[in-house]
Amino acid sequence: MTGIPKISQASQMYDPMPAWPLCGRIAAAPTRWQPEQGCPSENWGNPAATDFPLSSPFGPRQKASEAFRYDYHRGIDIPTPQGTPVFAITDGIVKKAGNDPAFEDPLVEIRHYRPGFWLDCSGGGGCYHSLSMHLSSWVVAPDETVQKGDLIGYTGQSKSGFSHLHFEIRDAPADDPFSAWQQDAIHPLALLPYDDKAMSDSTVTIDSAVLENGILQVQATVTLSPWELDLQRIEAKIYNVASNGSLSPISQPGTTPDARGYHLFPPWLDFSGWTRQWSHKDSTKIPWTSFGPGGSRECPFSVQHASSYDANLHLDQADPNGTKAGLFNGLRIAPAPFNTSSERYSITTTFQKLQGGANLSSTCIVVEATDAQGATMEARFNCAISANAQSQVGWIALFGAGAALLLLKPLRSDSRSRILNSLGLFP
Repeated sequence: MTGIPKISQASQMYDPMPAWPLCGRIAAAPTRWQPEQGCPSENWGNPAATDFPLSSPFGPRQKASEAFRYDYHRGIDIPTPQGTPVFAITDGIVKKAGNDPAFEDPLVEIRHYRPGFWLDCSGGGGCYHSLSMHLSSWVVAPDETVQKGDLIGYTGQSKSGFSHLHFEIRDAPADDPFSAWQQDAIHPLALLPYDDKAMSDSTVTIDSAVLENGILQVQATVTLSPWELDLQRIEAKIYNVASNGSLSPISQPGTTPDARGYHLFPPWLDFSGWTRQWSHKDSTKIPWTSFGPGGSRECPFSVQHASSYDANLHLDQADPNGTKAGLFNGLRIAPAPFNTSSERYSITTTFQKLQGGANLSSTCIVVEATDAQGATMEARFNCAISANAQSQVGWIALFGAGAALLLLKPLRSDSRSRILNSLGLFP
């Protein structure tokens, strides 16, 4: 199964100097500037000319318009007054403009080509598409060629009455190079310019760990600044701690894909990767039935599939004990409510099917968060402390009945060391 491009490949995969769809909201537009003149070139590739603040990031969220239910969001929402001009982020060919039966509201979808592969999706390893949704009007037509910064339409509102632009990037894989399905959605901040702080304004904490009968459950929380909503991946790494303090990785389920390329119960939540793997599609080349029982791409959860295509079937699965959190493929995913007034974006992930060591005192837990540019931040428990590790760790709450529960909370590093040494948790 084809994965998403590695972060290091991004500059070769996309226009390195794209514009934001609202052109940084054109706050510094030239005198007498009109939208028909396009997005000024000084705003192209400019990290100071973004469309922040956002009301919804890419990935897990609570959907405010539907009683804050859990929702796996495949784009970003940019709140803005109705009638705000929308521009092409880079050169391309318009594929859809206006109303389309596959969408609730008018949109403009533009096909873009890899650098050096104009009009050649196959040779470039697949095209990518930008989708601007909930438009009130549009000024382009299908098959029309647009250049970066060209006016393509004006923002509207969703069926809930919320005035905003929903913006997506759908990146076709090499084995289906013209594809623009929800399965192909990737984090828009993998290519749009912004002031990247490389996770320096983010936090990662390990909240709790439970080890029972060799199965380790780890709960961790990641928070980000509302001006840098670029979280891409959260991963748990588990190690055995030897008597001399050396660490050896403990093999985890899902790290190696099955025969059809699926990662079952993996030790990570990758926002774009999960979209690629679990949204499926219903294209001419790769139909919905191919993901069903007996299909060439049979999904491990195909018994849940209905006869008609449903991109949200797996990734929108809610926890039966609370619809504000998701529960799928061995992970409980609980994003906090978020809007433009929020001070932080926060998401708590519980890895429910990890393999642990013999006991918690001989188990090192690392939780690592990665942003859309590949920068990382991590938290550790019972490991050699690195400069990048977050200061956390706490106290033993329960040992007994074959189970061990560890609750953790932020502490100064000197307090942490004193407590862990007193409990014999450091070798």
